[in-house]
Parts: sequence; C-alpha cells; structure tokens
Amino acid sequence: YQRRVHGEVFVVTSVLGTSMSLVPTYAPPQFVPYGQPAYGLPPTEFPVYQNIPPAGIPQGFPGSGGEVKLYQCPHSVDCLAVAALLGDAGIPYEAMNLQGGPDKHPDFRRINPAGKLPAVTYRGKMIAEPMTILRWVANNFGLTNLYPQEANARAKIDMVLDWRQSTLFPAIMQMAFPFLGWHPNAKEAVAGEVKFKEAMQYFLQYFVTPGGFVGGPTPSIADYAVGVALQYADVVPGLKLSRDVEAYRENFERHSPTLRIVSESLAEHIRQRRKSKSP
Repeated sequence: YQRRVHGEVFVVTSVLGTSMSLVPTYAPPQFVPYGQPAYGLPPTEFPVYQNIPPAGIPQGFPGSGGEVKLYQCPHSVDCLAVAALLGDAGIPYEAMNLQGGPDKHPDFRRINPAGKLPAVTYRGKMIAEPMTILRWVANNFGLTNLYPQEANARAKIDMVLDWRQSTLFPAIMQMAFPFLGWHPNAKEAVAGEVKFKEAMQYFLQYFVTPGGFVGGPTPSIADYAVGVALQYADVVPGLKLSRDVEAYRENFERHSPTLRIVSESLAEHIRQRRKSKSP
C-alpha cells in the first residue's frame, strides 16, 4: 500500500456497518473503469479488509457481496437509504466503507470525480447522487412497486425526492448536524427544528396516504429517502416529534427490516453524542 498525507490509504469492505472482527487480505483495488482517472491520480494498491458477518446473519445476506458496490459512510443517512433499499429488495451488494468520509480517501475520486458519497458501481458504470441512486436501483432491478412506471404516480415520487433535497434535508442539517459534531455552529439549530417540523407537516399532509406511505400502503423509494433521514432526529436534545411523524417513522421501520442492521453504527454514534450533552 501507499502512504499519503492523511496516512495509510485503505478501503474497508463492510457487510453491515457494525463493529466486527476483521480478516486482512491484500489485493489490488477493484476499481470499475469509468472514463479517465480524475486529477491524474496514479494507480495504487490498498490493503482490503473483509468483514466476518456476526453470528445469526446468513452468509448470503445482502451486503455480503455482489456486482453492486456501494461506497458509503455508515453515519450518512443518504448512504443508509441506499443500503436499506438494496437490503430490503434482496439485491446482493458489497458495502465499501470510507471511514472518516471521502476526504480521507483521495483515491476515491477515481470512482467518483466529485468525491461525494454515496456512489455505486455496477458493470463498468458509476452512479452518484443519493436520489439518483435510489431511482437507478428501482429502474435497474425492476422495482416497479417502489417506483411505478405510470407517469403521475412516478411524478409524485419524484416531487418528494426533489423536495427532500431542497427543503427537508437542509432543515435536518441545520437542526441536527451541530449535535452530531459535524458543524460548529449550534445557534441556528432551533430555527432548523422549526423548519423541520413545518416540512414534515407539509409532507404528511400532501404526499402520504393515511396510515401508509407516498402513493400507497407500502414504501416507495421516496419513503426510503425521507424515512431513513429521520434517524438524525434522535440526536437533537428535547426534540419531540408529532404523533403523525412518529407513526410514519415507526411504520416505515416496520417495513424496512434492513434499516436497523445497516444503521447500527450511526445509532451508536448518536448514543455517544447524546451522552456528551453538547454540540
């Protein structure tokens, strides 16, 4: 392997994003060719670590391998939404954890020149941007129950995906990131909480069917985008979600058995931050 400014460069192959025993094996990186390497980065080799699944998790569990490679940070709800969708749909994939984020792994730009997570590689192609990846998973693997082909039903889901990025997630960032330790300014967290509550009220009133989800009784890809993002609300001290938001979240989590597994690393991070009682 090579040493760089940030220390040892490596990629961690993670099955479930939890703390497990690691078995080191040394191999060249399995980069999928997609255009030219960005920024003239030279070829390199990484020590690749393969996780041993914990007891009780079958070897064939989604996340243990497959043509789909998901480059992720296990504390990112954007990444976890993709992981939960893949797992719930039974699509085998390999989760590549970039511990510390993509900035700590400069060679990741050979995968995604923008240097952003999540990113997916599949059969020689790279797909980036979280909402695009959710759409791609549904389109590529024929998940028409989560992303219907009918124009009006699909437009409703697309509206929610775009609104999630333009309105809901900026409010969540403002509200929760100071308490997650990712932003130094906690003064605007209260304003972010107000925006978050207003956004969720709008979402539930105009897009969610009573007792269900966007467009019906079962989750769509838009519900993965919104439902998983609600994980960040747990870190905000004193935040009380409305009964409707709590019911929606609980309903989504019942329909996504994979979410609890792939989000355990984030849940532990939130527990530690709440213990610190300071942003």
